[in-house]
Amino acid sequence: MHSTFYVHIGVHKTGSSSIQETLSRNRATLLKHGINSFPGHPNHGLTLLSLLADKPHEDMHNIRWHVDTQEKAASFNASMRHEIAQTLARNRSPKMVVSGEALSRLPEEEIRRLRKMWNPHAAAYRVIVYVRDPYDYANSFALQLIRNGGRAGGRAAAESAAHEISRKA
Repeated sequence: MHSTFYVHIGVHKTGSSSIQETLSRNRATLLKHGINSFPGHPNHGLTLLSLLADKPHEDMHNIRWHVDTQEKAASFNASMRHEIAQTLARNRSPKMVVSGEALSRLPEEEIRRLRKMWNPHAAAYRVIVYVRDPYDYANSFALQLIRNGGRAGGRAAAESAAHEISRKA
């Protein structure tokens, strides 16, 4: 079935994790209402980034998951590609939701690869982007930095926050 793909790309610190967890927890209920999504990790961007990357074993998320060699990445990607292909082949829902804030940073070539994967199953695409006031974003970023053991002050933290803000603006 051809579905309209609703691609939520958000940006970090806009409630994306909450949206992803809600979609994942309620997948069965949503399916009953004609809304499908990919299985696996609630943040679909993490899996898709691995599938689209030239060197997935060098991706920081894969490294955290111990998918840190070419062999492990090839095995992981083959498994994920199979799951996604099955989901798309079995899909009977008019709407397919994909959520991954990291998708907002895809280079053109990886977007082409993504569309090649989805186009046989897509009737249309709707991209949903969440943004946040820059001041609120900087405040939230600083609080998360502190919670994760960083320092809110200091040059490195300020440069990191400034880089994140300018990259997402």
